[in-house]
Amino acid sequence: MCLTISSEEVLDFCIELMYDAPSPRIIDYLAWSDNPGFNSDLCLESMLNRTPYDKIPVINFKPHEEKLFQRRFNTIASDNIFFDLITIVQPNVNQIEAAATQDQSYAILMPIKRFLIDHPLNAKVYYGFLPFGKEVKKYYNTIKFVKDNSWYIKSSPNFSDYLRLKRITNNMSNLSGIPTVTINTWMYKKGLQIQDNNQQ
Repeated sequence: MCLTISSEEVLDFCIELMYDAPSPRIIDYLAWSDNPGFNSDLCLESMLNRTPYDKIPVINFKPHEEKLFQRRFNTIASDNIFFDLITIVQPNVNQIEAAATQDQSYAILMPIKRFLIDHPLNAKVYYGFLPFGKEVKKYYNTIKFVKDNSWYIKSSPNFSDYLRLKRITNNMSNLSGIPTVTINTWMYKKGLQIQDNNQQ
């Protein structure tokens, strides 16, 4: 089956990721959940205080988000460089890329991607790491370059996988003129189509 995705589908999904009130700091995107009872103010305060995960108050994230917030809180508490970068007001693209370099995980990179979508002038020139969720992984495992070298990802992606995804995404961006954030979203949508096709 031929899998096709329109530019409208990709842009619609990017719009879904936008915040109602964009923030000039990355940390505000780390302190976010779409759970109706989520206490974003208390979460942000705890992150700014660099509270370890086992000492944070109840902030009411969704049950499946526990590992994400554990990773975020522990990275913020333990990594001075990362904390300094995510609290900069209006960071430039080099500072955003540096923040993404500190921790290659979906828990960290998805909020950075959301920040970039809300700051498109930075997104246009961003060549750093981007999230490697299960949908992107499904698409990644179909790429000939990956298959020919037996670089399939069966569980969680490691640092080498993130480097390869970054290389592939950046090359696609340079060849097409499309920002890497948009290409990452396109990969996500392709992965969804592959998943739906496999379930039919």
